[in-house]
Amino acid sequence: MKQSYKIFFNERVLHIYHPEQTAVEPAPNSALKYANRAELQEQILKFAASNSMVQAVVYSDHPSATLEEIKAMFHYIEAAGGVVEGPGGFLLCIHRLGVWDLPKGKAEAGELPSETALREVEEECGIGNIALRDKITDTYHTYEHKGKMVLKRTHWFAMSVDVLQPLTPQLSEDILAAEWLGRDRLGEVLQNTYPSIVEVLEKGGYVE
Repeated sequence: MKQSYKIFFNERVLHIYHPEQTAVEPAPNSALKYANRAELQEQILKFAASNSMVQAVVYSDHPSATLEEIKAMFHYIEAAGGVVEGPGGFLLCIHRLGVWDLPKGKAEAGELPSETALREVEEECGIGNIALRDKITDTYHTYEHKGKMVLKRTHWFAMSVDVLQPLTPQLSEDILAAEWLGRDRLGEVLQNTYPSIVEVLEKGGYVE
């Protein structure tokens, strides 16, 4: 199976596909036309600055190489996070910057992604004794920080705990609340979170 990638620009998505394979039906006129790296960068920066296109597609014979080219156009960051499940199917969610989110953060020098994910969950929510399970997926999303456009790759892992521990949100990271949410409350999370978080929860089998 040929590799494909998805990069979130807030609510909008840039897909990278091999010409012989698409995972979604491209929107009309969504394919970016380019002949070289400079033209590709110009097209992507136009897409980033415009809200008129909700979706764009880059076709490439070598999607992974094209992704590396796109990384070089941004300030690139590696991060990791976790979906922590407790007894009864409760999930650990945080409330940050007005939306629901999952604990995650930037990698420190020399860390494996799994180590970053565990450390960030512990720091952002104040819990321990976390069991690392399977890798769920990777997500890519962009944002602006101090005048720079950032592209962040986040490695996501399934995790579990034996008891629903008391939670202490990391206020210094703008986390106003950390809560154990039952599956009956995940609907409100899906209505007020980032598209990349929805994808993580779907790929992890936590929501349909």
